Amino acid sequence: MAAMETQSAPLTLESLPTDPLLLILSFLDYRDLINCCYVSRRLSQLSSHDPLWRRHCKKYWLISEEEKTQKNQCWKSLFIDTYSDVGRYIDHYAAIKKAWDDLKKYLEPRCPRMVLSLKEGAREEDLDAVEAQIGCKLPDDYRCSYRIHNGQKLVVPGKWVLTNMKRWKRKKKRRRRKTMTIRQIWTNLMKMTRKRDEGESLMFPFAGAAALAFSSKDLQAGSAGMNAVC
Repeated sequence: MAAMETQSAPLTLESLPTDPLLLILSFLDYRDLINCCYVSRRLSQLSSHDPLWRRHCKKYWLISEEEKTQKNQCWKSLFIDTYSDVGRYIDHYAAIKKAWDDLKKYLEPRCPRMVLSLKEGAREEDLDAVEAQIGCKLPDDYRCSYRIHNGQKLVVPGKWVLTNMKRWKRKKKRRRRKTMTIRQIWTNLMKMTRKRDEGESLMFPFAGAAALAFSSKDLQAGSAGMNAVC
């Protein structure tokens, strides 16, 4: 009789073993997991199972195993603490955080001082004060970026930046020197033409050579064009 009563008892969610229930809960979003905590005592205990929150911490906040070890907290506590701080940006936080991380990864071997100069994130009160001052609301993704890093401190450029600046200055000097040389050639030829022809028709053959000199990338080719006309 007891065996028949056991077989006829209805199968409920509460009567399922722990492992199948944890598998079902692993497919739920963080909102549903929180709601399950209010259903029953058993579901509340299962919903607080720490590995269930690991996926949500990595998906929404990009929290790594190293960060978890440093903070010495469980995954659920990490999720709740981060949500209480930047929860309003949960739809944008992962994408913007990844963009910042990629930028720092690129700059670290090239200009580490620039990475160190990044400021900590702004507070909600500061962003609210900016909105009150300008009289309009800032987009959530814009605010989220400032919550991660509030700009940069003044820093002396690193070796990589200085090297590129020196190269740019050298190229600029070369361009300026080349342009001045072409102008000097053109000016001297025009003076010679005016003296020789008293400003009449022989000026026109030099127009093609001057156009060639100004359009040519090679200075010698342009000068050769003028010499050929002369």
